Amino acid sequence: MSFPPFLKFLEACQTDSGAEFLTVAIYLDEAVPGNQNRPDRGRASQCLYWTIADYPAWFISRAAGWAPFAYVLLVEQKAAGVSDSLLVTMMAKAFTNELGSELDGDFAIVVGRCTFKFKMKMQVADWPQHSKTFNLKGHQGSLCCCWCSNCLGHCPEFDDDPMLVHYKSTQYHRFIPHTPESIMALVQNLEHTALHAPRQLKKLQQSTGFTYNPQGVLWDPEVMPKLILPYAAYTDWMHTFVASGGVAQFHMNQFVLVLEDHDIPAHVIDEWFLSAKVPHGFTQLKKTFFKDRVINKRGAHIRAFAGEMLTAIGLMHMFLQVVVVPLKIASLQDHIDCFTLLSCIISILLAADYNTIADLREATHTYHVLLKRLYPDACKPKVHAMQHVCDSWEYWRVLFNCFAPERKHKIMKSVMKFAYRKAPKTALAYAVRAWLAALSSEHAFAAAHSVGESFTVQPMQILLPPHGVATIFEWCPKLQLACGMICTGELLKYKTTHNYSGLGFAVGFAKLQVSSGCLFVAVIKVCEVVPEPINHVKHWRETGQYGMLTSGQIQGCVVWADFGQSFVPGL
Repeated sequence: MSFPPFLKFLEACQTDSGAEFLTVAIYLDEAVPGNQNRPDRGRASQCLYWTIADYPAWFISRAAGWAPFAYVLLVEQKAAGVSDSLLVTMMAKAFTNELGSELDGDFAIVVGRCTFKFKMKMQVADWPQHSKTFNLKGHQGSLCCCWCSNCLGHCPEFDDDPMLVHYKSTQYHRFIPHTPESIMALVQNLEHTALHAPRQLKKLQQSTGFTYNPQGVLWDPEVMPKLILPYAAYTDWMHTFVASGGVAQFHMNQFVLVLEDHDIPAHVIDEWFLSAKVPHGFTQLKKTFFKDRVINKRGAHIRAFAGEMLTAIGLMHMFLQVVVVPLKIASLQDHIDCFTLLSCIISILLAADYNTIADLREATHTYHVLLKRLYPDACKPKVHAMQHVCDSWEYWRVLFNCFAPERKHKIMKSVMKFAYRKAPKTALAYAVRAWLAALSSEHAFAAAHSVGESFTVQPMQILLPPHGVATIFEWCPKLQLACGMICTGELLKYKTTHNYSGLGFAVGFAKLQVSSGCLFVAVIKVCEVVPEPINHVKHWRETGQYGMLTSGQIQGCVVWADFGQSFVPGL
């Protein structure tokens, strides 16, 4: 905390949040060293990280956004008889200091005249980890969701009960939300039953969906008021949609099988994907991605990582518009509409605009209805979690995903390859050093900055409304923005001050000096829509004109298909 840039940054976060306390979010996940084909299960570890929810979203997604807390070998954790719930309890208590208790917080840090107060309030994780932390039975319990008090699982689907609702149901209005008070009543009832009627405990656990654990988070008087269910179990959209058996993974597998039923085989899709232009910031797909990863079984999910899924969804949407839609296959229309809805949902989540929550709720519900009708085998438990992604976002006013903390597993895995004695401590030392290095890097607290080699140019003045006269003094081929990295030659989407949306190819990026400080801009080749659709598909083309965008107007890169004189952008 003696690092002045970080101190200034933290002050700005506290001012922007307007809250008395900064919110601590924790993350737990198991990681296994080794490769996919030969994992080292004996050195599998529980990885614990934490961050501040009041950080800007762009900072949380970068290397310094999540701080390492500890690594615990699963074999040692099991030998010590420490459950994940107890592990979180110990972690929460480690975040408490005497100064914090005096200031009505979990912990506090005082630097000079500045006092920063913190409260641990949530866990961001996949649903199985939430079940372990909060001692939930998950979908093995009769009541399978800690957000809903009447959501039933572990049974065949039904729709004739006036009170209970099956997790596959699309009647979202029938789900009754849990409250902290209703969950506390369940917890107290479990404890009372365990002490006075232990023979009835097993049945009560099955019916309530909670497992009694006197050492768990929900039964610890010190930790229980911090991690308050249901809000503390933050539903992560990455795991819900594109990772760990997410909804989109099941949908993609089913959809490719449907295309194959209509004589559009997987290898044809792979070949077309090779001709598409994918930005540098996207995960590149292998040449035989669908051929190798799709499971030829209804109800299975594609074997793909989250980053691969994001790229595949964007490319598949473009493939549908360019190749499949012009074929006018009537029996595919509903399938195309369903996949288009999935693409829209992912676009909303990637944009992370809080004002679009209503759109996300509507799109999610419509998508659920179509998905259930077209692919009933793909409606796994995570279809219910989609609505709670919206709930978590709306309640906390911050959209978390697990891409950033999961990238930190690379450090642990690399250290585990050579460290055998005190491996968890060694991995933690490396992780802390990497975090401190990221925190002290030149551009750690800059939402926009140049990447790679920059070129100093002869100062040149231009008129840049509304900033007035600006001076160009630096040129760079890559730019890191809040929306991700952009490079020269990539297709950028942007929105002007008049709310006009457009596309343009990046020519280069410049750093400008304006009256208020420094500003980054992108020089683009402006594009326009071709007046007449080609094969009923809307094409774009370059206009021959150049434009200049400020970093705030750029919304990111898009994939695109090149047709020589024109192109088709992704969603």
